[in-house]
Amino acid sequence: MHILFIEPSGAGGVSHCTYALARALGEQGARCDIITASRWLDRPLPDSVRVHRVFNALCTNPLRVWAACRPFRRQADIVHWQCSTYPRLVLAVMRMIPLQRIPWVYTVHNVLPHEIRKSSLALYGKTYKRMQGLIFHTNHSRVAFERQFPEIRKQHSVIPLGEYGFLLGEKTPEASPSPSPVILFFGNIRPYKGLDILIKAMPEIRRKVPDARLLIAGQALGPFEECEKLIQEHHLQSCVETRFGYIPDEEIPALLDSAAVAALPYRDIDQSAALMLMMAYGKAIAATRVGGIPEVIRDGETGRLVPPDDPQALAEAVSDLMLDPAAAKRLGGQARQDAQTRFSWPRIAEETIRFYNQLIKED
Repeated sequence: MHILFIEPSGAGGVSHCTYALARALGEQGARCDIITASRWLDRPLPDSVRVHRVFNALCTNPLRVWAACRPFRRQADIVHWQCSTYPRLVLAVMRMIPLQRIPWVYTVHNVLPHEIRKSSLALYGKTYKRMQGLIFHTNHSRVAFERQFPEIRKQHSVIPLGEYGFLLGEKTPEASPSPSPVILFFGNIRPYKGLDILIKAMPEIRRKVPDARLLIAGQALGPFEECEKLIQEHHLQSCVETRFGYIPDEEIPALLDSAAVAALPYRDIDQSAALMLMMAYGKAIAATRVGGIPEVIRDGETGRLVPPDDPQALAEAVSDLMLDPAAAKRLGGQARQDAQTRFSWPRIAEETIRFYNQLIKED
């Protein structure tokens, strides 16, 4: 089978997912070509997987994409779209690429972007209508899609997002909590991720664990003033460390090693690459019971789940994990085992191939 992936971003969670899926498919005998952006990072891939750097965000020339896709019109069996941004560019490319007679699949990483403009809503609907098949990572996403786009009926499959242990390189996780009392908030900083809730929880956490510290690591995609104000209001300047910017792959293991607990206080989420990374590393996790997270974390078995927008409940869960290293190690170890089994990329590749074959048979 020959799969052509179209992934316009070249960096971030969607590109990571594209890489891991293409690698797993290639290892199972499929041929994959990835048309992506210039900033795509080189990582190990089977010889059957090739990367073509064509996109340049909104400055992309659609004719370049057309030229890159043209050789595959007699080769590809499936066109798999992996994108969550640039809807106008994606639609423009969809209308002109010479691959109209091949089944198209779209992975719905987010039914809609978290900061969507009303003017873009129709664009996403048009994108979904063009597909023959849709892949959702969680049943939450599938239900949200049906609620948002009740008129769109497509063949679909719910296939989980895989573990992100490949970002760790050669580092072997120990599934042990760090002796350092650090709480890690990792990933892009955006309002829906609930960092402000975690900051509000810190005074209670420090009441129970006096030397607890918070490490915020990631790109601030928007104003940070509200969080900075909360840090000052709660007199947390001495126990909150910020590390803004993109974290290179080679620096991630040391970052995870430094933390006893990973906190994911999201207000809403379809699925989280940060969550899949923490699980792969065997890190103790305290997360909110929202979106697709309860389909991944089993409360009390692979992590702790708390209600959203509840600093007191979050503080209790984080403190419990920090005060009971044995429990934290047990939960982290079971999370890593789930990552290696339920969320392994070979298993996800097998499910994806079955869905591809279903679409090809019906085409």
